[in-house]
Amino acid sequence: MSDRTPTLGLEARRTRLLSQLALAWLALLLGALALLYRDQPAALAALALGLAPGWALAAALSRPRNELALVPFAALALLPALHLLSGLAREEAALHEGLATLAAVGVLVGAAARPLALLVRERAGRVSLAWLGVFLLAGLGWSLTLERAGLDRSQCLLVMNLSHAAVSTLTLALMPEFLMRFLVFLLVHLFYRVRAQGLEHIPAEGAAIVTCNHVSYVDALLLGSLSQRPIRFVMDHRIFQIPLLSFVFRTARAIPIAPAREDAALLARAYAEIDLALANGELLGLFPEGALTPDGAIQPFKPGIDKILARRPVPVVPMALKGLWQSMWSRRDSRLGRLRLPRRFRARVALVVAAPLAPGTVDAAQLEARIRALRGDAA
Repeated sequence: MSDRTPTLGLEARRTRLLSQLALAWLALLLGALALLYRDQPAALAALALGLAPGWALAAALSRPRNELALVPFAALALLPALHLLSGLAREEAALHEGLATLAAVGVLVGAAARPLALLVRERAGRVSLAWLGVFLLAGLGWSLTLERAGLDRSQCLLVMNLSHAAVSTLTLALMPEFLMRFLVFLLVHLFYRVRAQGLEHIPAEGAAIVTCNHVSYVDALLLGSLSQRPIRFVMDHRIFQIPLLSFVFRTARAIPIAPAREDAALLARAYAEIDLALANGELLGLFPEGALTPDGAIQPFKPGIDKILARRPVPVVPMALKGLWQSMWSRRDSRLGRLRLPRRFRARVALVVAAPLAPGTVDAAQLEARIRALRGDAA
């Protein structure tokens, strides 16, 4: 184990364990399929040869980060692929059809395995090959047991597909952040082409606060989709009343906050939860302006960041978003205007991340000046 492992918080350890179990299930499924097609060397080769392209595809789609959204995508895509395999086996279809489908299964397993393996390695320091080997052998035994129970290949594949559906449902229920990341990934990549600079400045571990100018309703989604680590955003409590965004931010364990004049008790709870999160070594996200910009310009920063840092000095990472003022989710448009189609699909936006500012060396005014400099004239 890496010496980083003991520093993980409870949530990180839980995610690591569930990711290890998800990897184990993929190994078990591969073992089961390998035994099922043991009499067809070409089929085994197709399955094995699909793994490397799937891994490489996940690597290409994950730049510049480990994209966890690929896990639910690949897991869900395996369902129709396994169903097709079952149908082909039942109809005794031509060999080339089965080979193509098995190769696709290999690609999907490889695409799901890479993000999980990187997440486990990040949290545990390494991936246990012995652990995966045990489940690979267990898959062989599972497939052999189904055969001895009198099931033919098509029926075995049906049982495996139903089992995969159950495991995928349970995994997404226990790790809704994977599904949330999938939805955010689709939203961000549908509407934007994001160029990120300086993501390596986001600390890989330990308590820290990322801060950014606030231009649109999707700012937090963009930042969360680009950060290697999960970010717990401090968000206006009213955003939790919007159905889809409520799911996303509750799943991401965002912290609701309100001005003292609206709800002093909620404000106090928010500060307490912020301090607890930082004490647990989490990464928090703040928009120090406290609200969306009404005119595209950066607004004066609120003193809340000073209160947080006075109680819990941690590194602060300045960030700046550029190009979002023109989007349909900024306040450039009226509420009615935000209901229309966007002016541009796949609009170009940029995120610039600066090196962390050391604990105890920054206040709201200095942070505001730093973020203004990062953003420049690009709203």
